[in-house]
Amino acid sequence: GATYYFETVEAVNTKLTELNSTVTSQNANTATNVYFVNWTDSNGNVITSIADNNFTDKKLTINANWGNKVSFKVTTSNATVTIAGTTVSNDATVYHVPGSIEIGVTYSESDNRSITINGGSCGNKTAAGTYTFSANDKVTVNASSKSSICLVEGTLITLADGTQKKVEDLTLTDEVLVFNHETGKIEKGYIAMLDHLDFERDWRKVINLEFSNGEVLRIAWNHGLYNVTLNRYVFINEGNYLDYVGDEFYSIKIVNGEVVSEIITMERAYITEEFIKVYNPTTVFHMNYFASGLLNVTALPNEYLDCWHVNIFEYDENMKIDETQKQADIEQYGLYTYEDFAEYLTYEQFQALPFSYLKVAVGKGKLTWEDIIDLIVYFKENKLIQ
Repeated sequence: GATYYFETVEAVNTKLTELNSTVTSQNANTATNVYFVNWTDSNGNVITSIADNNFTDKKLTINANWGNKVSFKVTTSNATVTIAGTTVSNDATVYHVPGSIEIGVTYSESDNRSITINGGSCGNKTAAGTYTFSANDKVTVNASSKSSICLVEGTLITLADGTQKKVEDLTLTDEVLVFNHETGKIEKGYIAMLDHLDFERDWRKVINLEFSNGEVLRIAWNHGLYNVTLNRYVFINEGNYLDYVGDEFYSIKIVNGEVVSEIITMERAYITEEFIKVYNPTTVFHMNYFASGLLNVTALPNEYLDCWHVNIFEYDENMKIDETQKQADIEQYGLYTYEDFAEYLTYEQFQALPFSYLKVAVGKGKLTWEDIIDLIVYFKENKLIQ
C-alpha cells in the first residue's frame, strides 16, 4: 500500500493510471508467479477511478492486491504441448492467470497417444487437439506417444504345427515356433503379450523387405530380425533399412511337415505409405517367432531397443548362446532373482520374460535399473502384463 497527497480528483486519476501501467509492466516482466488483481482503498473498497469521497484532506491510501498465478508443469515424450498458444518445453513450469486456459497437443508418433491433465484423461486423444481447462491452482500436463514397432496386418506367423496364421488373428492361446538360443534349436513357444490391441488404423510408413526366396516382410518403424551376416539381431527402421540390403538372414520353411532352415538374402528394400493396422506379438521368455518365415524378435520402444532381451550374450556360428562367454558374464555381473522384482511383478511374470539376465545387461552398460522399472511400467500401463 501507499499514501499519496493530491490537490484534485483529476490528479488522483492520473496517478492511478500511471500506477496501473507500472504494475502491469512489472508483472509481465518480473513477477512470473503472481498477477495484479486490483486496487483497494483503506476501507477495502475496489477502486478503478477516484471520486471526491475516496479521499479526504487531499490524502489517498491505496493498496495493490496480488494473486498467485496457476502453475502448469508440463512433461512430454514424443509430443508437443502449448499453453495459451505458446509451446512449453519438456519438464518446464509456466504460469498463467486463473481462468479458462487452452491446452493444445500434437504427437510425433502414431501410437499410444495420451494427454492427461491433473491425472485425468481428456477422452480420445489419437489426434492432435485443443482442450479448454479452467484452473485456479497447480496443474500437471503429461503428453506422450510411442512409435509403431510392429508387423503390418496380413503378415503370416508360423504356428507350432507348421501352419501359418495372420498376425492379426493371433491369441494368447496360440502356440508358435520359436528359436531357443540356449539350445540352438527351434522349439514350441507360447504367446506372452500382444502389444497392439489398442493400436488404431492409421497412415504409416511401411518398410518393405524383399528376400531371395520370394518372401516380402512388411514392418513399421523398428523391427528386429536375425542377421546371419552379423551373427546378431538387428533392428531395421526408416533410417537404416538400406544398410542391410545384401545381408543374409535366418529363415525357415515347412517341407513335408518338417521344419527346414535356410539362409536368405535381402535383395531390395523400399518404403510405402499406407493406411494400415500394425501388430507386435511377444513370446514367453524367448521373445522371438517366425514371420514370413524369417526369425523375428519383438521390438520395444526406442529407448529399450537392443539393450536387454537380445544380444546380451554372444552367439556362436549355430546361433546358440556362447556358453563359455555367458558363464563368464554371469560370474562378472551376476543374475537378478525374483526378490529383486517382488515389488513390481508376480513370480509368473518374472519367469515369463528374461528378467534374470538383465543384471548382465546393466553390468555391460546397456541399460539401468531405472530403465527396467520404466519398461515394467510401460508393460503394465499398456496392459501387456497383468
